[in-house]
Amino acid sequence: MGKLFRGLFFLVILVIAGLIFAPNFIPADVYKPRVQQAVSEALGREVTMAGDIRFQFFPTVDVVVEDVSVANVPNGKAPVFAQMDEMAVGLDVSSLLSGAIGVDRFTLTRPQIYLEVDSKGRSNWEFEGLEDDSASKQGSASDPSGDQNDDGFAINTITFGDIRLIDGSVSYRTPNGEEVFSDINLALGMTSLDEPLRVDGNMGYKDKPVNVALVLDRPRFMTEGGESQVGLELDSAYGKGSFQGSVTQGADQNISLTGQTDMNILSVGQLMDDLTGEKNGLDNLKALTLSGALNGNAEKATFSKVSVKLNDMSGAGNLFLNLANKRPYLSGALALNRLDFNDLMGTSSAQGAGGNARDGQSAGAQSSNPSSGWDATPMDLSALRSFNADLDITADKLFFQELRFGKSDVALKLRGGVLTTNLKQIALYQGTGSGILTLDARQNVTQISSQFTLNNLATLPFLTDALGLDRIEGLGSFSYDVTTRGRSQKQWVGNLQGISQLKVIDGAWRGVNLADMARTLQTFLGSSSANEGAGQANVGNNEKTDFAELGGTFQIKNGVVQNTDLSLLNPFIRVAGKGSINLLQQNVSFRLKPNFVKSAIGQGGDAALKGVSVPIVVQGPWTDISYQADFASIIGEALLPGQGIEEPEDLLKGVL
Repeated sequence: MGKLFRGLFFLVILVIAGLIFAPNFIPADVYKPRVQQAVSEALGREVTMAGDIRFQFFPTVDVVVEDVSVANVPNGKAPVFAQMDEMAVGLDVSSLLSGAIGVDRFTLTRPQIYLEVDSKGRSNWEFEGLEDDSASKQGSASDPSGDQNDDGFAINTITFGDIRLIDGSVSYRTPNGEEVFSDINLALGMTSLDEPLRVDGNMGYKDKPVNVALVLDRPRFMTEGGESQVGLELDSAYGKGSFQGSVTQGADQNISLTGQTDMNILSVGQLMDDLTGEKNGLDNLKALTLSGALNGNAEKATFSKVSVKLNDMSGAGNLFLNLANKRPYLSGALALNRLDFNDLMGTSSAQGAGGNARDGQSAGAQSSNPSSGWDATPMDLSALRSFNADLDITADKLFFQELRFGKSDVALKLRGGVLTTNLKQIALYQGTGSGILTLDARQNVTQISSQFTLNNLATLPFLTDALGLDRIEGLGSFSYDVTTRGRSQKQWVGNLQGISQLKVIDGAWRGVNLADMARTLQTFLGSSSANEGAGQANVGNNEKTDFAELGGTFQIKNGVVQNTDLSLLNPFIRVAGKGSINLLQQNVSFRLKPNFVKSAIGQGGDAALKGVSVPIVVQGPWTDISYQADFASIIGEALLPGQGIEEPEDLLKGVL
């Protein structure tokens, strides 16, 4: 980039020198071609002055050159490297007597600069005529006192007065795209190349104004390289930003920054949309504040000891950002107070933001119940295609859909729209777990797969948040391996496929007392009053069936859970069951067979102990499950041998 500044600097100096020191002020049609040729040879590019040249010699020397252009490199995209409607220079005559150039004013009107980098990394601001820095630094060996122009005039120093850019524009084109800064209006204050440069003004970016304030301690570094202290402040419709530190131009001409930076972006989503020129599905990402130590350049930046806040998520760590490719890349490690995937992906959560109900450990009654139906709103996850990332995150709280997690250690890997979330260690619902969740958002229809093992969970709040099923309480262990696809929560549930295992100990089945209900049904079966309403006194919100152990294996296909080995162990009753759960319709259909036993052994007891089998049908929506005796099957079972019924004729008599 330093060659760009040297090129523009020498363009100005050579034009001034060629015009001011033209022999005997010969007519313009004679000296203008000579000046154009001299400047072109010095830069290694064709320079054209198509407009008029005007002079004023008193009280100052003023030179105005109209319609100036500098040719682009061969095969460049833009027709020219730079062009301007007018370049005006005012010189202090008295300074010329001391061998110096005093620039009282320097104005560029409507300058347009076209910066380009080709696919091989070659820039169009590398001027062939400026092969080394020696001429600009120390002059020639025969004249070591200072810079020297082509006519042999020694320039010991250059001083500056009022410098302005009026209504200018700069475009920066790479193989990955083009950025344009328009409506540039800047006022520069600089007494010399060795005194601080101050820049104030504004420009337009994506049709939004940006106010700029810059202080550069050593402007000479722009032409000679090296280091300078710099302070920069930006204020725009996107937010505010500042930088305090040093700027360095290396041997490769690249500019790098080292120092402290502070950013306050009002809407990350809006900024990303404008940067990429397309909708990225990040509208849910609002305010971002970031502060820390910055070390980087226009393509890569490292943020050390950074403090960051996005929406309601805040934390600290280290980040690395690479903008060299079309898809930005972010990596690093962060410790956050919370990691909310609902915020990051723009998905909805019925629980809202924040609050005690989302602390990852609270009771199920605190959380929202999705039993009113699954959300059918299409979810736009295209944001996952807008960048790549590798992030190691520790979070005090983690949220995904209705699920609430505690302390979690998460590794995020994002590549081309595929997000792999490795939850290496998570605390949730008073238990622990680990697993992998993968979202493939390369297409509009998202593919999801998850494999999890969860241990010692508080089952009631977990199942309430996960499924809206608030019937089972206890200490549970779960494992599942499932996949699905779709564009909404409703489609994800309806397309769910996989397998799951459940084991809950020391708990209760809420809403029914199966033991008392079975006893009631047994009594009714021995009387003439047997009916389908028998046992309903044992059903209700205040009823429950305590158990030592409840478990089973569940096959899931198209959102329907099938089970054939449900088992409940109670000191006085054993329950075997089978049935299905329609997750999409949130409906249950099970058939249970309670058996009284003589043993009081609970957890781990002999599930094969026999008593009187009284089938119970469990069915209905999750919010209104009904329990009824299956009288139609009792007669057939009573006639089968080995059912443990000592007097089947009495049972049949009661049913009839």
